[in-house]
Amino acid sequence: MSRLWRPLIVVILGVLALSVLAIIVFSKLIDRVAEPNIETSTTPGLVQEAFEYGGWTLPDTGKVLLVRRQIVRRSAYQIAIEIPTADLGVMLEKSGFRAVFEKLYATGLVNPIAGPDLSSSPNVQTAQDEFISPKGWPMFRRVTIDERSPDMRIVHLVFSGN
Repeated sequence: MSRLWRPLIVVILGVLALSVLAIIVFSKLIDRVAEPNIETSTTPGLVQEAFEYGGWTLPDTGKVLLVRRQIVRRSAYQIAIEIPTADLGVMLEKSGFRAVFEKLYATGLVNPIAGPDLSSSPNVQTAQDEFISPKGWPMFRRVTIDERSPDMRIVHLVFSGN
């Protein structure tokens, strides 16, 4: 009877060893996939990619301060824009952003990638909408407006989705 058990034990130990090896290999692959892919710049390609992703239109008077793309399991873009106050409404309208803005008291909840610290602004407004991109991707678009100057606005955009 012991001769019958030996091959079975060898097979079980072999399967167990292969299972442990597979778990180790797959966990390393998952870790690699979970590493964030982050790019921050103002290159025309990244700017265009971010605006297309979020379905956003920037008037000619707007100036992109910085764009950050972060991909972990889903894509997210942060964009900082400087735009004349007179053109802010046009930008929001052309981008299809119709959410109602509210005063943001806890400015520490927003982490701008460029521009002055929001805590030094006399007034910060924020709003968020749900958006389906032209490629069919559902996402949230959050807009935070720094109203520190009567003639100029610093707008912080966050597009995050699948």
